[in-house]
Amino acid sequence: MFIALLFLATNLLAQDETSNLPTLKGAKALINGINKGELTINEIIGSEITIDLQGYTVIRFTVTLPIDGDLYQLPADGNKLSERQATLVRKRAAGDKIYIEYIILQNASGEKFTVPAISLQIKN
Repeated sequence: MFIALLFLATNLLAQDETSNLPTLKGAKALINGINKGELTINEIIGSEITIDLQGYTVIRFTVTLPIDGDLYQLPADGNKLSERQATLVRKRAAGDKIYIEYIILQNASGEKFTVPAISLQIKN
């Protein structure tokens, strides 16, 4: 029960943080060069989350994945999956879906923006 409440609180904080930021129009977040599609677990874990426009860096994001019928959300700072996120992704199987959401990026001037989510399916 405590873990479920912790995930809920984390989710609400991530949503609140991105709701106050402008969306960077025309920009896409990418992992291993794609925004939507299939990747292996190693491709997901080993890749940085980038933006298809120069001058922006991902500084925070949330990984959302299904576990036993429930969706869990784990936030991380930076542009790579945290060890905790990577551990849960490693436990997924081919065909499972993973979403990278609430992506926050920053430009050289320190301005923060958000971009739409990345939608992935695990392949063998």
